[in-house]
Amino acid sequence: LLKGILVGDKSDFNDELYEKLSNSGISHVVAVSGLHLSILFSSLIFILSGLNIKRRLQLLAAVPFILLFMAASSFTPSVCRASAMMLIMIFSSLFSRDYDPITSLAFALLCILVSSPFALFSKSLVLSFSATLGIFVYFSYFNHSLLYPFRKYNPYRNKSLPKKLFFKGYTFLSSSLSL
Repeated sequence: LLKGILVGDKSDFNDELYEKLSNSGISHVVAVSGLHLSILFSSLIFILSGLNIKRRLQLLAAVPFILLFMAASSFTPSVCRASAMMLIMIFSSLFSRDYDPITSLAFALLCILVSSPFALFSKSLVLSFSATLGIFVYFSYFNHSLLYPFRKYNPYRNKSLPKKLFFKGYTFLSSSLSL
């Protein structure tokens, strides 16, 4: 189960385990996605920043890490999408360019379809790209509309918030993203 959660390797799963995961509604946990990559990337950056390594070197160190994670997860469409987007984000930061998530999503789709045209018929590709596009399109709407009463906690608006309120701000932003 741990191999399935960390890198999406389900080779040791039997029918009983698949059924249990499905009946409990948590089968998506073993579908490695951008969430896994984001958590691992954030952890790496956190560790490297604790060692007082410069930001540019942190980002450069993350590149081989991302490529290894893609290989470890068998180049699944959702991990390839997230990796391509994250690599574009890293290189746009390194070259002082603006990052456009929808353009990077389209580029990731193009890269996947060029390397494997039949991936277009993959459920994981369609779900991964649809969910990500939905986040980009609806996040700001949910963040503004549903969480408007909590606007004083928004860490993007007010960087000088006390730590307690800053944490609440990210909690509210995460809730909005989840919706």
